[in-house]
Amino acid sequence: MTGTAPTAYSEPPATHPDRIRQQACYAVEQGWSCAIEHAADATDGDGIDWRRWQHVQSGAQDAEAILRELESCRRRHPGHVLRLIGYEDARQTITFSMVINRLAAAAGL
Repeated sequence: MTGTAPTAYSEPPATHPDRIRQQACYAVEQGWSCAIEHAADATDGDGIDWRRWQHVQSGAQDAEAILRELESCRRRHPGHVLRLIGYEDARQTITFSMVINRLAAAAGL
């Protein structure tokens, strides 16, 4: 067998700002609520200590509000790993969870 051995934890690449915007817009179109969480250390697999930044709003009407809160969290916690989570209130389920990894270097969120 050739190639590199799999590791227990692999850090995903940074999510492109356009992809984040698309997901936020889709959440708004679906009427989903969104939340933002952050973690100082995401190298511990299942033991990640996610902290809630803010529950943006129930049934967000504006994707730009979600992106502004994401940017506020990024400024307040530089170097943290961020994640955007979508919730469907009626079924009380998570509709998506998007890891946004250290995007300080990415411009134009």
